[in-house]
This record gives sequence, structure tokens and C-alpha cells, in this order.
Amino acid sequence: VAERLLGHRGEPRDIYRLHLNRGLALLQQGRLRAAEDDFIAAERIATAASLTAPRALAVANRAVLCGRSRRLAESIALFDRAGRLYHDACSPDRLMAFMEIDRAEVMLHSGLVADAVEAARRATTIIERTENLVQLGDAQLVLARAELAAGRHRAARQGADQAAELLARSGRREMVAHARSIAALARLHRARTADEAAAALADTASIAGDLRGQGWHQSGDEFLAVRARTAASHSLLGVIEDELEHLRALAASPQRDRALVGWYAEALKRRHDGDITGALDACRAGFGPLDEIAREVDTLQRRSAVMRLGNDLSQLTIECAVDAGDAFVVWAAAEGTRARALHDELTTADRHHPLDDVEAERLRSEVIARLGDRTLVEMVIAAGRILATRLRDRVLMWLDVAVAEPDESSARAVAAARALDELLVAPLRLRPGSEVIVVPVDLLHGVPWAALPTLTDRPFTVVPSAQFWLEADRRSSSPVRTVGCIVGPELAGADVERDAIRRCHPSTTFATGPQATADAAMSLLARSDLLHVAAHGTFRSDRPLLSTLLLADGPAVLDHTVPERVHTRLVVLSSCEGGAQGTSDGSEVLGLAAVLLARGAASVLAPLTTVRDLECADFAAEVHDALAAGDPVGAAVADSVSPVTFEMRLPWMVIGPLFDTCVIAPPSAPVR
Repeated sequence: VAERLLGHRGEPRDIYRLHLNRGLALLQQGRLRAAEDDFIAAERIATAASLTAPRALAVANRAVLCGRSRRLAESIALFDRAGRLYHDACSPDRLMAFMEIDRAEVMLHSGLVADAVEAARRATTIIERTENLVQLGDAQLVLARAELAAGRHRAARQGADQAAELLARSGRREMVAHARSIAALARLHRARTADEAAAALADTASIAGDLRGQGWHQSGDEFLAVRARTAASHSLLGVIEDELEHLRALAASPQRDRALVGWYAEALKRRHDGDITGALDACRAGFGPLDEIAREVDTLQRRSAVMRLGNDLSQLTIECAVDAGDAFVVWAAAEGTRARALHDELTTADRHHPLDDVEAERLRSEVIARLGDRTLVEMVIAAGRILATRLRDRVLMWLDVAVAEPDESSARAVAAARALDELLVAPLRLRPGSEVIVVPVDLLHGVPWAALPTLTDRPFTVVPSAQFWLEADRRSSSPVRTVGCIVGPELAGADVERDAIRRCHPSTTFATGPQATADAAMSLLARSDLLHVAAHGTFRSDRPLLSTLLLADGPAVLDHTVPERVHTRLVVLSSCEGGAQGTSDGSEVLGLAAVLLARGAASVLAPLTTVRDLECADFAAEVHDALAAGDPVGAAVADSVSPVTFEMRLPWMVIGPLFDTCVIAPPSAPVR
């Protein structure tokens, strides 16, 4: 009605307000496309009328919308643009603070917890100057939630206590229960011993009731689930028997996220009663609602976010499998809980779902038949974090330092790698010289496996799951006929890599200079049998799908560079951290290499860590010379000079199957 009344004769500010406010209403209704149209119209009107602060507000609201629709790269860019506009307009602190609170909420719900903490801290700093208790309470509460998500439990508890005090002073007592629940969660997470857990459980017993009393029933159930996890980890389930019964009843809920919590509680109870088979059955049942939710979302980013709901269930499944004492049961459980978000990316229509006994047996039979004399090593984590993560961090730290100071730091990296090898690989007593396929878990995806002495004298590869290896190995025998090369900007060794590609593969299709765009990368991945990508890269361990490659048209995120179906047999990523894999939670491995494998690539050769441009280029050139001479991929990598130190095969490694050769065949004579 207002739009009809204003027509084309309304004042720009009035028409701007109409679009902005209608966009906000549509956003709350979940009508995102219509809301975005209004925000764009509001920004256009504000720009034409030179209204900088209103323009910033429209951009900030669009950033919130993009965050809600999981377009995270756009959301981050829009928040940054809104901040610059607010700064240019010398806007009031109140508006800047609102934007930072919104940014923190979006980052928190997207799993970018470090970004959420930074935004919430900026908001509290801004608001403290205004002495606005209402807004300060909101900012402090968001900060406490972000600190909790980041695992900073002491800071989260202190921040939540401050938020509760501010909320009470500003008359918003209905929010005090929410703040108290954050402090209570921080205390439960911090419990390290049975005595600490018992005290925390006793002191937080009333929180769920307080949340329900304010109408937050789902928050109350989620809080009970954390209490159940804490009690189970310290053999104290008897302390929360009534609460556990309430959670178990949720398994019949039509709300699938609540049903998932119910099945988790059911599995806890059965395991506590000694019924391990029944506990595993409950875990399998719990994955049903999770997969139903995931099937309804249309992007990998959103599926990844959904899978975070199943983190507790995944870990409990592994622990129950370990309790069963059967290696095959453990392997089947591991295969059924990892890389689930990527399953819909797999090119094979007949995909496995190995949590089911029949599917698990079928997968095992196919993998064993495909392995031959090769060895598959699949790792799981039970009862806490693996000690190797600290050694992994030490190796990675010294490798990063080695980029600037190669001598002393390389020696320290070698020493740390040897210690890591003694913990992870040497105890397996692998057959000398045999090829090994490693399926890591959680933070162990970040281990520079090529550094470990046990693996340096043998061909080996790393994969997200055995199922992914099986699918990719089937593709590894396809012929290589066409080669592509894309070279991003600001690379010191670009000429070395270009010359090597021209020398080894004369008919290569190049995308360099201004042509080295995200669209070019997608095109080459869709039609080249072998693709060499030379570009600066940045890996985000907290949100792997937001990792970037620097191309001519700017930093390109994964979804903007990898097509839905990849034709390439071998992708060489000559890029810092090009092979890095991250876990959004539990075993849900994500990264550029994992997505390439799922969407059709047979293998990826890339470094896990930061590398120096010139030495990286020299190494890649040597690999291409060896491949052109007919060497197997594993031998080409192993025999090439290490970019960091001659004592270690670092930091490059193959993700996916190894295969015989990549010699380019004439169209009439395909070769393996």
C-alpha cells in the first residue's frame, strides 16, 4: 500500500525506508530472494541520493541475508563494505555496533568462530563508549557465545556472567536465563575430572528448567544433551537419569534435529547398560534424521553446516564400535561417519552408506579386491583427542618458519616429524616398500604425512575415506590426452612452471594473465585430463570451504573454482596449503582436494603447508619432467627434490590414488 501511495513522486528517503523495512520483514519470513531485491533497491536509492550511512545499513542487512543463505564469502565481503561506508559517513557508534553484532551472529552460526569473537569484541569496545546498557548486554552475550564456540571456556564463563549482570540491570530479566546457560555450558565443558563433572552437574541442574520457563524449550533440550555428554564421559549417567529419559523420548519427535538428540540419548543409555549392539543400532537410527535434513539442502556449504548437528553422534558411534572389539565394526563405523557432507558430490550413482551392515560388507569386499597387495590404514579417535595433534602443530610451525629460515627450523621440523612418526605410523609395522593408503581423522588430516620417515621410502597417498579412494581409483586408469594450465598473479616462479609445462606437454591450453580467472579454472577442470594450477592459496581451517586461490579476478573460493563435475584425472595444485584438509566437526573432512576427488578427479598432488614460490616451482617442474618421461606419479613425487629440506619429502603429497603414468597420448592411442 505504501509503495502505491508513494509512487514515483515520493522523497528518496521515504522510498529507501520502504524498501529497507519491507526487506527486513521478508527476511524474518525467510523469503530471502524478495528480501534481497528490496535491500539492493534500498542501496541503489541511497547511492543515487548520496546517503552514505543509509547505504551502509542496506549493505549490512544484505550481508546478514547472505549469511543466512550460507553465501558466506559474499556475506563477509558485504560486511566489510558496510564497515567502510559507515566509517566514511562518520556514523554514530550505535549503528556500527549493531552491524558488528549482526556480523558476529552470522559468523557464529556459520562456524567462523574466530571471526565471531573478533566482531563481538569490536561491538563491545564501540558500545562501551556510549554507555548503552541494553546494547552492551546484547554484545556481551554474543561475545560469550562466540568464546564458548571457540573453546575458550574460562573467557566464555566470565563474559556470560557479565552479560547476565548487564541484562538484569537494563531490565531484560527474560534474557538472564540465556546468559546463565552460557556460563553453565562453559563450566560443563571445562570439567576434566569426575569430581569436577559431578560438581558442575549439580550446580547447573536448574538451568534447563529456567530456559523452558522463558519459552526456550529447544534450548533447554540442547542444554540437557550437553549435560548428558558430560555425565557419560565421566560415568555419571545415573546422576541425570530423569533428564536422560526426557531426552530419549525425543527420538519420536517429528522435529528431526530433536529426534537426532533423542537417538543420541538412547545410544548413551544402551551403552551405559552394556548393550553395545543396541547402542550401535540407536546410532544408526540417529543418522536417519540427519541425512534427511542434509538431503533437503542444495549446497555443499549448507550440508556441511547440517552435519555439525551429528558431531556427538559420530563420536559416540566410534566409541561404541571400539567397545564392540571388532576391527571391521570400527572400520564400518568410521566409514559411515566421515565425509558425509561430500557423499552427494560423488559422481557414482550407486554410492555406499556403510553404517548399514549390508553396505559395509559390500564396501569392504570391493575395497579388499581393489587393494591387492596395498595397505589401507584408517584412523579413528576414541575417548578424547589424539596426543599427536600437539606434535603435528609443532611440525607445521617449524615448516612455516622454514619458509623464511630454512636451515635451523628445517632440522627442528625433521625432529618433530620423527617423533610424530614414532607415535602414529611406526607401531603399525608396515611391510617394507609396500604402498600405503592413509585415511586420517579430525586434526590428523593436517599432518604432513610425507615428512614421516616410515612413509618416505614407499609410495603412499592420503584420502578422506576408503569409499572416496575406491571411487577415485576406478577413474585412475582413464587416459590422459589434454593438459591445461592456469597461472595466477604475483607468483615469483610463474615462468619456471610455465616453461616446464610447455616443455613436457606442448599442446597445453594456458590461462594466464587476465585470463586466469575463476571461470577459466572451472572450464579447465571440466575438460582437461591433467591440470596444473599455480596460484597463491589461503586455507581456512575453521571453514575449509571458504579457502581461496588468488586468481586474476581476485580471491576465488572453492565453489567458484570447482565445477559440479570434474573431468581432470590429475590436478597439480602448486599453491600454499593447496592440499590442506580441514574438519568442520568430527570426521567431516573438507578442502579443495577432497571436493575435487568427490566431483570426479582421480588424484590431486599438492602441498599441505606454506611453501616458497621459487622452490615450489622447481619441485613442480621436476615432477612434470618425471611424469612426461613415463614415471609413476608416486615415484615422480618421491624422486623430486624437496622444496624445504633434503632430509624430508616435504610438504607435497598425493591425495587420492596413485597410478602408473601421465604420459600424454595421441587421440588414437590412449595409454594408462
